[in-house]
Amino acid sequence: MAILRTLMLAAASSALVVAGFLIFNAMSMAIAQRRPQISMLRAIGARKRQIVRDLLMEAGMAGLVGGLIGSALGVVIGRHAIKSLPAALLQGYESRTEYILPDYAIPVAVTACVFVSVAAAALAARQVYKVAPVEALAPVGASTADTVGLPARIAAVVLGVVLIVAAVVVASRDLGRASVAAIGLVALGEIAICFAFAGTIVAWAAAIARQFGAPGALAAATIERAPRRVWATLMTVLIAVSLTVQSTGSNANAIDSTDNSFASLRQAAFFVSSTGPGVFPTAPILPKDTEAEIAAIPGTARVVPGQLAYATLSGKRVLIQGLAPGAVAPPSGVMTDQVRQQLLAGDGVVLSRDIARSLGLKTGDELTLPTPSGQQRVRILQVVPFFSLLGGVVSMSLDKLRQSFDRPGSTILAVMLTPGADRPGVERAIRARLPADIYVYSGDQAAAAVGASLAQGTKLITVMAWIVVLVAGVALLNTLMLSVLERRRELGVLRAMGSSRRFALQTILAEAAGLGIVGAAIGAVSGAANQYLSTLALTHALGIEIVYAPRTLTIAFACAALALTLLGSVPPAIRAARLNIVEAVAVD
Repeated sequence: MAILRTLMLAAASSALVVAGFLIFNAMSMAIAQRRPQISMLRAIGARKRQIVRDLLMEAGMAGLVGGLIGSALGVVIGRHAIKSLPAALLQGYESRTEYILPDYAIPVAVTACVFVSVAAAALAARQVYKVAPVEALAPVGASTADTVGLPARIAAVVLGVVLIVAAVVVASRDLGRASVAAIGLVALGEIAICFAFAGTIVAWAAAIARQFGAPGALAAATIERAPRRVWATLMTVLIAVSLTVQSTGSNANAIDSTDNSFASLRQAAFFVSSTGPGVFPTAPILPKDTEAEIAAIPGTARVVPGQLAYATLSGKRVLIQGLAPGAVAPPSGVMTDQVRQQLLAGDGVVLSRDIARSLGLKTGDELTLPTPSGQQRVRILQVVPFFSLLGGVVSMSLDKLRQSFDRPGSTILAVMLTPGADRPGVERAIRARLPADIYVYSGDQAAAAVGASLAQGTKLITVMAWIVVLVAGVALLNTLMLSVLERRRELGVLRAMGSSRRFALQTILAEAAGLGIVGAAIGAVSGAANQYLSTLALTHALGIEIVYAPRTLTIAFACAALALTLLGSVPPAIRAARLNIVEAVAVD
């Protein structure tokens, strides 16, 4: 649960960063609309500090109201989400899971919203603070407020490189849950690098816009006129596409790798258990004669008993797993033949990575195992990967588990069939001989259940990624609407000279294409790199080998994210096309 909490916190943080860029664009729009009033206030003696303070208070109030509304919405979503948490993830708590909102949650969320709003508005307000009264009437981007000095760019490059290197180190080291921090570090590093090369990125967007003919040439000039605002919009598109590619790709890799780690369960035709698929059968014990009755059914080749139980090891709740000859339950499939023979003979135990890491143990060390009959010292035969979201596991022989923990019998049976056996008929016969409260399910169902639990747990992360995409669309809408407002007179003069409504429409769409294509292209590249880094981090966090595999569907998600952001360009384009010539030329 802590791992899922960390991943969701990373996704929420990305949404907050995108919201910061959105606030920057919104305040830039407000300043552009009020430029005549601001310049008049400056001319009659108003201090720059007073004007900026009013803008910051406005942004703070917007952040406060938005944070309160968002918190209320979050409570509704949380109450709904708590009902759909995977049973396997909650099994180890042995308590009723309810939605309980911590006292600090809403104050922290609202404070974060207000802080981001004020910080983003402060960057936008520099346009007022750093220009002279005469310059206040000039288009945004025409003053020195939009330029970034060489020392600042060098510092950004150094900071970005340091953060990215730190992210690679954290993701590569076996730090457990802390490895997930690499995802946030690399995102901050990429933003710093993009800030250092903001001029180049804006030039790329202008070059793309120029490919759309005469309307594109006008759009390119507009892009170059307001580099800082354009860069902020590009970052929202970049983060949206990058987060979508990273989250969908890494989640899919994690789910596929989880399925593969439990693929050995498919070797069994059926499982007979006291619990259903996706829930570890720790209790109750199956009826005494169940194994013999199933073994006597025609078509049954072998019945392999097994048992699981929870125990406390150094303050951590872990699974104790008893394996018998022929067992297919993970992590038996990754044990060496020699280790498997030693384990079945009762010569030691096999530990999962997360337990070995937390206790500082390795192969060959001795583990003190608390049992009802007293503490026992056992030798660690091997340290193996195991899906740690379900808790660490200590594997031993079934006979040793029964004896040490005073738990005779089995909690699960793996049923193997003879070649050519009537599978449906055998399943009906098994169900007919068992009580109604005993579960019978296929090996395929058992293998898929754990991956389904992880997929269920990552749904909210995917939802957050698409929320960021929608926010990026709003940011693009704001930027282009601001572009229309700033160029209202310019567009009106062009219309008066004979340009068509289609020309104005194409100009705005060309500007949107330049911003969207460049932002999406850089976002797709960074998202693919972040996906690889995420697989490294999740390998240590989840305790299994997460295999990086680029997915064709990820490209489709990136294109869908780009399309959603470009939808934000439609309202400004329509507004530009419907501009009234007389009103536009007469403005100010």
